[in-house]
Amino acid sequence: MALQTIQHGQPNWDTPINDMFNVHFGKSKKGGKFMSKTVYRWDPTTNYQTSQENVADDYQLKANETFDKPERIDKSTVKRVGNQWVQLTDAEDAAYKKAHYMPMPGIPKNPNSADKAVNALGQQVAMLTAENQQLKAAVKSGNEATQQLGMQLATLIAKNATTQNGGNQ
Repeated sequence: MALQTIQHGQPNWDTPINDMFNVHFGKSKKGGKFMSKTVYRWDPTTNYQTSQENVADDYQLKANETFDKPERIDKSTVKRVGNQWVQLTDAEDAAYKKAHYMPMPGIPKNPNSADKAVNALGQQVAMLTAENQQLKAAVKSGNEATQQLGMQLATLIAKNATTQNGGNQ
């Protein structure tokens, strides 16, 4: 990483160090421009906030965009009313969730025979997987023990050979 250099008494503002400083303090660089503003967008039909994006300082607002940040979002989102962000009512929040979130599939109260068979197979797979892991661990420790015995045997054979040769190798 290059260090920031000073040329003719002025900092070189295009160095990575300056980029890191600006990103750390809420600015990012896109297309050579620093993004220090955030634009907030809303749907023109429902007025619900749809997105937000960091933009350049010279960004020109388009329809259904503002630089005004919602103070807080208590529910799923907020909506734009006039020139301000407003919290959703419980009914609006329920309608928003219904329109934007997929419902979770229900769990049957009385599983059929196919569901029971799949469940039994899943339990067998889990049990066999656990046994397989135990066997792998046993084989690994057995291999380590076999290696240790082999080393001990090699040492004994070497000592025995030395003893039989009268201590001469």
